[in-house]
Amino acid sequence: MNTILDTLTQLSDKTSRTNTPKINAKWFEIGFKPDIASMQIITIGTGVIYQNQLFTKLLTDTKLFELLYGAAAKENVNFLINLISKVSSYADLKQLSRNLFLSKPKFIAGETINEMLDRSFNSVVTSPTKFGQIYIR
Repeated sequence: MNTILDTLTQLSDKTSRTNTPKINAKWFEIGFKPDIASMQIITIGTGVIYQNQLFTKLLTDTKLFELLYGAAAKENVNFLINLISKVSSYADLKQLSRNLFLSKPKFIAGETINEMLDRSFNSVVTSPTKFGQIYIR
């Protein structure tokens, strides 16, 4: 027969097993500097570093850049996003462009890489569609 202490111990063991994340990694913001001379940075995505591998989630709609800065800026952002998606390490990403801003990597934990990318992306990237609906008429 189980005592109350045995039952509480079993419950505690189950809780600690289910709450422990499967993956511990680092995440960072990826920003675009439209004008290197200014301090303006627009976040265009996030990255996760896990076991020395780089995973990124980037904007897919760059219409906002065309509305704010013109067609050339939109093409520059699209070109940069394409380059970022091909880079395989944080060190290489840091060397990619002077128009690129990377925040200092911070701790993140979760069940999957995609879940961590989605969570970090949604916390720092404003959807251009939402931005457009609110501010651009």
